[in-house]
Amino acid sequence: MKLARPPLSVRGREADILAALCLTTAFLAALLIRLVRLQQGLILLDEFDPYFQYWMARRVVEEGWRGFADWFTWFKVYKFWFPHGRDVVHTAFPGLAFTGAFIYMLISSMGVKASLMEVCSLLPPFMGALTVVAIYALGREVDGRAAGLYAAAFMAFISPSFYLSRTLLGFFDDESVGILAMACALAFYVRALKKDDNVADAALAGLFLGYMAATWGAAAYVMNLMAVHAAVATLMDLLTGRYARRLLYAYPTTMGVALLIASMVPKHGPRFMASGLGFTILAALAIVVIGEALSALRPRQRSIAMVGAVAAVSVGVASLWALGLLTAPERYLSVLNPAIRSPLVSSVAEHQPVTWAYFISEYHLLLPLALAGLYFALRRHEGHDVLVALMALTTFYAASSMARLMALLAPVIAVLAGIGLHRALSPVIEGLKAREAPKRKARYAVGPHRAAAALTLMVVAALITPAISPIAQPLVRAVVARAKSPPIIATSTFSIAAEVPDWLNTLAWMRENLPANAVVACWWD
Repeated sequence: MKLARPPLSVRGREADILAALCLTTAFLAALLIRLVRLQQGLILLDEFDPYFQYWMARRVVEEGWRGFADWFTWFKVYKFWFPHGRDVVHTAFPGLAFTGAFIYMLISSMGVKASLMEVCSLLPPFMGALTVVAIYALGREVDGRAAGLYAAAFMAFISPSFYLSRTLLGFFDDESVGILAMACALAFYVRALKKDDNVADAALAGLFLGYMAATWGAAAYVMNLMAVHAAVATLMDLLTGRYARRLLYAYPTTMGVALLIASMVPKHGPRFMASGLGFTILAALAIVVIGEALSALRPRQRSIAMVGAVAAVSVGVASLWALGLLTAPERYLSVLNPAIRSPLVSSVAEHQPVTWAYFISEYHLLLPLALAGLYFALRRHEGHDVLVALMALTTFYAASSMARLMALLAPVIAVLAGIGLHRALSPVIEGLKAREAPKRKARYAVGPHRAAAALTLMVVAALITPAISPIAQPLVRAVVARAKSPPIIATSTFSIAAEVPDWLNTLAWMRENLPANAVVACWWD
């Protein structure tokens, strides 16, 4: 008796197990590549900003659990910006330092023996690996589980120069936590947009967005992205006659929670709402509320009233900006218009614009896949697809304007490339599935269609397999080289990569020739 072969597709519980295994593999791969520096030892943090973050975490730990509250009293610290001192509270974000201090104090109370330096050094790799899981959740909400798994795999190795380098061992800086918080906020926000009255997911999105606002200044971008999306989606829904109340629940809840947390961070404060970075949020809220009020009108009346309302809100915001009542820091505005960038801002290498050639060298095969994913998102034009499309267009522009924001583009590229690969392979995989015969017996499809599908999968596998692919090899080499690169301070101090140890000679000269209370001025770049 000839037994029927099982279908190629796995379902139910087996599919869940397979997805969990794939996601675990992506998580471990992301973690291990970020821990390659362990071969050089767990010695130092990388660059200078992480040491300032470590200093804040250490001072919190020294004061115990009350140190989290005492941080808000650090108005003048003369260790920095001598002789005037630095107002740490109003010039720094507490989120990353609080995270490192909290994890250290938590594991110490559980009896785990680890120094604060070790915790701060290991935190970025684990946050980078957790971001892979968050990107899977975002991709799954946008376009299904397969797209989420592809996005997670891409996120594990994406953008070696900017995102990967910010999550390597020792790079204890804002991006390591900020990107994770952004991915989680977007995943819950997309989930809230897919169902009416989903206040719980919207509140969770607000919590993660607030955490990002307490950690990284790029939270202003995510808030304004959601504001623009809320205004655009409301207008589209009213004009097409497909209005739903999902935004009325999701947007105010998310922004309410996020702004409440942001207002507690002194660098933002309550004045954030009246600034050029926060007023857009209020303008979008007004459009959402007006859209709900106009939804009961007839189509023609609704269109005329909506155009008038949007014009009134726009004129109001423009007038306040022209009168100088709404302002924003130059570094933020220079992303929109690089021509206004001052020499001081331009002196930082990360603030320089980048070329298309640099995009290609960073993302390789992922770039055309991401463009394909953007096309599929625009063609479907659901509410969350509009959000993804706006995010893609704005982050592409921002990253081309300022190189530092390539880190902000990385999760967008991963999600879009996951969508593009999923949509490209779906017809191919369907061609390999069993077809139902007239006698209701499972049989395999044979003939040219199945052969073409199998050949297509082989070609795709060859293109993305580093061992044989001329396209994937440069990206893999860049990832490995970046992961193995020693910390800059360690390179200078211990002569790991430098033939002339300038930094070591400088430190030795200072130790032998300067008094103990000497002040040394330097510019980090």
